[in-house]
Amino acid sequence: MDIKSTIETVKGFPKEIAEIARELNNAKKIIIFGHKNPDMDCIGSQVSLALAMRERGKEVIIYSNGPFHSYMADYEKLYTNKVENIDDIDLFVVVDTSSLNRIDVDFELPFEKVIVLDHHVTNENFGKVNYIDSDLISATEIIFMLLVYMDYSFEKNKTVVQILLDGILSDNGYYKHIRTDKYMSLIFTYLLISKGANPKETYDKMYVNNNIAEIKLLGKILDRIESLKGDQIIYTYQTDNDENENGVQVSSALLFQQMTSIKTGKIFLYFKVNTAENKVIVSMRCSPEYDIGSICNIFGGGGHKVAAGATISGDYETVKKKVLDKILEIYFS
Repeated sequence: MDIKSTIETVKGFPKEIAEIARELNNAKKIIIFGHKNPDMDCIGSQVSLALAMRERGKEVIIYSNGPFHSYMADYEKLYTNKVENIDDIDLFVVVDTSSLNRIDVDFELPFEKVIVLDHHVTNENFGKVNYIDSDLISATEIIFMLLVYMDYSFEKNKTVVQILLDGILSDNGYYKHIRTDKYMSLIFTYLLISKGANPKETYDKMYVNNNIAEIKLLGKILDRIESLKGDQIIYTYQTDNDENENGVQVSSALLFQQMTSIKTGKIFLYFKVNTAENKVIVSMRCSPEYDIGSICNIFGGGGHKVAAGATISGDYETVKKKVLDKILEIYFS
């Protein structure tokens, strides 16, 4: 099967893909960033692009401060959070990240060397070249399109093929988030399977990779669920003490899988409290008639219409009230 002609027919390659391919071909040393607290889509985008470019003789740094969930352990060892000399870097690639403040770095990125590949409608287009495609469910789909355009030989490296599938299926919730206007990941999944990717391997990483301590912590977080407006708004929280006591962290995908099964629920919130830094990370999901991406934007975050997040300074009770009050004001007043 000629996957390049297939994608050309069903989707097409925008001019930005050609520009980014030229930039990558011309660069010798590349650094690839993702967002804070990387998920599997972020990791799938970073690692697949890095491994493919290394095969072409590029020196590639994969950057992140983590933290990494246990099911990402195989890929964590490929990352670093140290860069000796940024002046030596030819190209700064940012994937799956809607704004500069979502990158956990302590140095400025030189605009003239920044390439952005993302699928968030809230992206601020902060690079010299930006390819933002909010019609796609995952950023990994964009990387797949880019590698196909660059005539990458997928048969050579099973790891690249598999992690592309991991990233795509992670962000489409193993087909849970497929909509009539977001279906390309179905086609891309088929194409990757035709090149040797295994969807069962992805499923096991996502849903059959927890230990007893993680499930017990999940139970504790689920036990804290509260609701508003006739159980349409569902929310819960986790403290830093929970992680310290259990020595584990719960995947938000696993948590939301349970929360979104509540049939009355419309908007779902998961507050992750960091007492030491006096901040709260809030992750949100919602049904299609709402737009929690715009809610997260108000608090300096971003994401998709139905899946988004923000990091907000303050203690849990203060942050919770601010966020819930804003949701109530906009959607339930």
